[in-house]
Amino acid sequence: MAPKVAAAAAKAPVKKGPATTPKKARGPAKTPKTAKPKAAKAKAHKPTRVKGMTRNKVVAGIELNSRSSAYHRAGRWAKLDAKGTKSTGGFKKVIAKKAPKKAAGVAKPTVYPAEDAIVKLARRHTPKPAVLRQSITPGTVLILLSGAHRGKRVVCLKQLPSGLLLITGPFKLNGVPLRRVNQAYVIATSTKVALPKIDLAQFDNEKKFFTASKDSFKQRGKFTGAASPVVSGVSAERANLQKSIDAQVTAAIKAGDKQLAAYLKSTFSLSNGDKPHALKF
Repeated sequence: MAPKVAAAAAKAPVKKGPATTPKKARGPAKTPKTAKPKAAKAKAHKPTRVKGMTRNKVVAGIELNSRSSAYHRAGRWAKLDAKGTKSTGGFKKVIAKKAPKKAAGVAKPTVYPAEDAIVKLARRHTPKPAVLRQSITPGTVLILLSGAHRGKRVVCLKQLPSGLLLITGPFKLNGVPLRRVNQAYVIATSTKVALPKIDLAQFDNEKKFFTASKDSFKQRGKFTGAASPVVSGVSAERANLQKSIDAQVTAAIKAGDKQLAAYLKSTFSLSNGDKPHALKF
C-alpha cells in the first residue's frame, strides 16, 4: 500500500502562489489555563421565622394575600355543612334569595323624568313641647322682641300644648289681643300680676283659635268670575272671648299696683348708653 500512496502524491499538481507567512498573535502571550478545584456549593439559606409571622406574610407587616382574598380563602363566606362531605370540602355555599319576578306587561321606562321626584322620608322623631323657663309663670309681664307688637309689655296666661305661650295685652291697654308667642322672643320681667283662676282649657285646641282657614282662589272666584265676598276680621265668638278674659286680667291689674296699668301701656326701648346685659327687668 505504501508505494501507491507515494505515487499518488507525486502525480498531484502543485499550486503556485505567494508564500504565506504565519500570523502574529495580538496581545501578550496567553498562558495555558490550569484546572481550578471546584468549590463546594453553599447550602441554601433558610430565613428564620419571626415570632407572630405566618406563611401568608411576605415579610413582617406585609400580607401575601389581600384582605378580600384571605377572606375567601378562609371560607368565611360559606356556612359549615352539617354532613361535612369531602365533595364540598365541609362548606356549603349560601345562595341569595332571588328577587320577585315583575308583573307581566310592565316594561322599564325608556324616558326618565326631567326633575327628580320628591320622596318624603319617614320622620321617626316625635316633637316634644319646649320646657318652660323658670322665670316665666302665669301672670308674668313679658316684653315682646319680635312681631307686629314688638316692644310692648304683655301678660302671660299659660303655656299651650305646642310649647308656645298664650298672652294678652290686655287689648284695651296696649292693643295686643289673645295670641301665641315663642318664649325665645320674649324677655321675662320680675313684675307679676296676681291672676285669678281663668278657664283657658278651650285654647288647647290651637287649630280652632289660631289657624286661619284660607280659601283657595277658585273658591274666592278669583279666576272663575263669580267673586264671593271675602269675610275678614274677628268673629263674634272670638271678640266675646277676648272681652271676658281681659275683664278678669284688668281687674287683677287694678287690684295690684296703681302704676301697673301705665307700665303695660308703655313700650320698651333702648337709648344711647343703655347696656342690655346690665339691666334688671
